[in-house]
Amino acid sequence: ITCIILRNSEFTENEVFFEVFELFMPCLLGFIATSNCTTISSLSLEGKMMQMLRTFPLKFERILMIKWIFNIILVVPFILINVIILILCFEIDMVMVFMCFLLPFIAMCFVSLLGLVLDYRFINLKNENEIVILKQRMVCYVPSIISIFIIILPFLLPLYTYSMLILA
Repeated sequence: ITCIILRNSEFTENEVFFEVFELFMPCLLGFIATSNCTTISSLSLEGKMMQMLRTFPLKFERILMIKWIFNIILVVPFILINVIILILCFEIDMVMVFMCFLLPFIAMCFVSLLGLVLDYRFINLKNENEIVILKQRMVCYVPSIISIFIIILPFLLPLYTYSMLILA
């Protein structure tokens, strides 16, 4: 719906708008993809069942890999749907289509793996309240901070480049 509104608005007549929007599209999709991190609390939600997980015939590392792959399977269809909508609504070239898929995919893989490692390192097995595990642990804020950094990145890179040119 937003793509249709933007395509038919008076902003789209401005070429500068499209240049900024094209720069912003992959980062916006990366922000959306990394906002849905299920691995940050998947081990802590197991609680007392964690000891039972260790008795399964699978290695524990394999179980961690399955949790990571599940998050990837959960988010990749939404990335593809968003890229298809962008292709249909805007005239973007193949490089931008590739970037609109690649950046969110890499960011989502990194953030979900980081969430799994952080949850393994700072595990909370005292599963008295799920809300504390899902939303109120300090570990849960790390993927959010990385997601915000991903969306701010295209604005920081030109500033960094400009400052390096001034200092040189």
